Amino acid sequence: MLFNLNGKISDKPFSTVNRSFKYGDGLFESMRIFNGTIFNLNNHIKRLSEGLKLLKINIPYNISFLFNSVQDLVEKNNIIRGGFARLTVYRNSNGYYLPENNNAGFLIEVKKDYKNEFILEKKGIKTIFYNEYYKPISKLSNIKTNNSLIYILGSIYAKENLVDDSVLINTNGNIVETTNSNIFIRKNSELITPSLNQGPLDGTIRKLLIKNFNVCEKLVTTDDYNNADEVVFTNIKGVKWLDSKNNNLAREITQKLNTLI
Repeated sequence: MLFNLNGKISDKPFSTVNRSFKYGDGLFESMRIFNGTIFNLNNHIKRLSEGLKLLKINIPYNISFLFNSVQDLVEKNNIIRGGFARLTVYRNSNGYYLPENNNAGFLIEVKKDYKNEFILEKKGIKTIFYNEYYKPISKLSNIKTNNSLIYILGSIYAKENLVDDSVLINTNGNIVETTNSNIFIRKNSELITPSLNQGPLDGTIRKLLIKNFNVCEKLVTTDDYNNADEVVFTNIKGVKWLDSKNNNLAREITQKLNTLI
């Protein structure tokens, strides 16, 4: 498998001597490839642009260059149907917590996938509320930084409790997301997702659904979650649903996403 590290094609990933590895000083985009091209590209560009600005990381070129490089690597790896891509952008500098400069480096990884559309899972998932640590409410919570500790610990907690995923709670005690997905609930025909000011990731699939469905963004409590008619979980891999509820909404969303490919 080939990589793109700072514009150079290589069969070796990056050196461990960088701030992303040492301090989590960077962010990333995970992308779905359909028919050999990046799906939902504009939302990835927008989120990465906002994240770089927030982290004060400078790129010396138009951000489209990065995504053109992703597409180029997809083609070099002969991914003509389904696949995944990850673009990591990090502060390419020496220094300890204070970097010597704010210039960016990047790493692109791609892999093939046999699926060339969104496929609804055959079984729903079981979840548990994660209450060992709480997700902070800040703008940093909305971007995909390289610091994923709460997602890692939440995933371990789910495994320890013999369920599929953990539902993260914010410091105010309200629903945020799961360890890998945004959450949508439907109650009495109203479709709801936690608003960004509650701390969820500003997911690219979340953005698509808000554009294509009548979605209310607001505070979601644990009671809202438990009493919902339907609960679905969305990310670039597709749609899942809570096994104790029906999956009508999950089917609707999957069908809609496939019309957008």
